[in-house]
Amino acid sequence: MHWDVIYRNIDYFLIGPFPKAKLPALALLVIVAVMLFLALRWLKEVIHDTHLSVVETKPTPMQRIVLYLGTPLLLTGLWFLVLEPMYPEPLFDTCWDAIDNFDRLGGITMSIILAALGIFGAFWVGLVVGLMRQSKRRIFKYPSMAYIEVIRGVPLIMLIFWFFFLAPMLLGQAMPKFWTTLVAFIIFTSAYIAEIVRAGIQSLPSGQTEAARGTGLSGIQSMMFVILPQALRNMIPSFVNQFVSLTKDTSLASIIGVNELFLSANQVNQRELTAPMEVFTTIAVMYFVICYVLTATSRRLERQMARYQARDR
Repeated sequence: MHWDVIYRNIDYFLIGPFPKAKLPALALLVIVAVMLFLALRWLKEVIHDTHLSVVETKPTPMQRIVLYLGTPLLLTGLWFLVLEPMYPEPLFDTCWDAIDNFDRLGGITMSIILAALGIFGAFWVGLVVGLMRQSKRRIFKYPSMAYIEVIRGVPLIMLIFWFFFLAPMLLGQAMPKFWTTLVAFIIFTSAYIAEIVRAGIQSLPSGQTEAARGTGLSGIQSMMFVILPQALRNMIPSFVNQFVSLTKDTSLASIIGVNELFLSANQVNQRELTAPMEVFTTIAVMYFVICYVLTATSRRLERQMARYQARDR
C-alpha cells in the first residue's frame, strides 16, 4: 500500500496545478461569495416570514429599499472593515489575480465549479424549455419538443466533442475548454430537466388549473403562482438524481483537457506509477462525498416541504 502518494499529492487532488502562491486570492474570492450569500439570506429572513408559509409575502416599498440598498452597504462595510485589515495587498488586484489564473485551477475544485454552474444553468434553461413544452402554441411547443428529443438522443461525450470542434468554426477563434464543457453540460442536462418539469406539472390534478383560472388569473399567472410552486415540490427527488448524475459526468471533461478531478488523479497516477488503486480509490471517495451531500440536501428539503404541506392542511 502506498497511501503516502495521496498525502504528497493532496493539493493536486484539491486544486490541480493552480499556483499555491495564489491560494490566498482564491480563498478571498470564496469568502466574499459566502458573505454575499449569507447577507442575502439574512436580509431575506428579515423581510419575509419564511417560517409560516412557503409562499413569500410581497415586500413593502420600505422593505424593498432595505433589500436593494442595505445589501450593498452591508457588503461594503464587511469588505473594508473586516477583509481589508486582514489582507495587506490591494483586494481588487488580489481578486483579479486569482481570476486571471482560473484556467490553471483543477482537481476537485474544478469539478465542483463545473457541477455547480452546470446545475444552475441547466435548471433555468430546462425550466423554460419545460414550460414551452407545456404551451398550447405550436411556435413554442414544437421547437421545445425537437430540442428535448434531439439532445436526449445524443451521448454527452459526443456533445462535448461537437462544441469543442464546432465553436472555433462558428466564432472564428478557439473557445476555452472550460466554457465549452460547461455549455455542453447545461444543454445536455437541461433537456432532462425539461422532461422532469413537464412530468411534474402533469402530475397535478387538472382541477388546480381550473380553480386558479376561476379566481381570475391568466394562464401564465396560474402557472407561475399556483401550478409551478406545487409541481416543483414533487420534482425535487428527480432534480437531485439528475444533478448527481451531472456531478459524476464532470469526469468526461477530462477528454478535452479540462483539469478536473479525474484528469488530476490520472496525472498523479502516471507520475507516480506505484499506487493506482490508492489514487482512484481516493477520487471515488471524493465523488461519493459530493454526491452524498447533494442527496442529503435533497432529503432535508423534502422533509421541510412535507412539514409545510402538513401545516397548510
